[in-house]
Amino acid sequence: MSGTVIEVKSSNPTLTTGPWTGGAGRVDGFMDIAPLTSHQTEVVTTGALAASGDFTLSMPTTVPTTALMPFNPETVVLTGLFVSLTNGEATCTGTPTFSTRSAQQSSLRLGAIGTVSGEMRPQLLTETQTTQTTAQGEVIKTSSVLQEGALVYFDAPVTLNGTVTCSGPVALAPSGTVTGKVVFNAKFVKGWNKANITLDQNAVVTTTSSTVNADITLNITLTAGSLPTDKWTVVSPIPTSQGVKAPRSFFMR
Repeated sequence: MSGTVIEVKSSNPTLTTGPWTGGAGRVDGFMDIAPLTSHQTEVVTTGALAASGDFTLSMPTTVPTTALMPFNPETVVLTGLFVSLTNGEATCTGTPTFSTRSAQQSSLRLGAIGTVSGEMRPQLLTETQTTQTTAQGEVIKTSSVLQEGALVYFDAPVTLNGTVTCSGPVALAPSGTVTGKVVFNAKFVKGWNKANITLDQNAVVTTTSSTVNADITLNITLTAGSLPTDKWTVVSPIPTSQGVKAPRSFFMR
């Protein structure tokens, strides 16, 4: 596979990216090793990284058995964002359909290594924000769509379909609700797959002299077959030794 590494230049007020500045180096592909609580990783493939940010990488032909994790309704994290937004008080209904419950899965995480180093992901983000002063108070409306890709390995084909609907009170606000759904529409083959997770979020925060009200709508969609972009954004420090914990995507639990 091939792609281009880019860097985050600013996240205030919106995310902006720019060219890779780490010079020529390498790209490491690494996998989490069980148990996940140990936060251990293993490098399984390495590719060339040009000073321009362009890189090539061969996908691993074998996957360590210690990197494989069960992939079924009991182990897959489906609604973690709703749990976080509601401080654990989200109520969710619906169960996605798995074509098999015996498959095992793992993910390949990529890190750019140069004079700048970091874990990277293929991401696209669009966001807008408006502020209005009304009779009810100040109203801030925020809309964002994040698409994030993942390279996922399965030891057996899996088709995943269905919808989970969630709602609950907004954490850290006196009043307000979080509502939304997780839509699964993915067909994974045995071997390596490209997956795309889309997070579509809209929030309205109204502040008055006496209270704050926040209403959030969050819709998450999982599909398979392609990545959202071939540009890989450096998003966090890369694990450089055992015991280093980094932020993880849907498949990187």
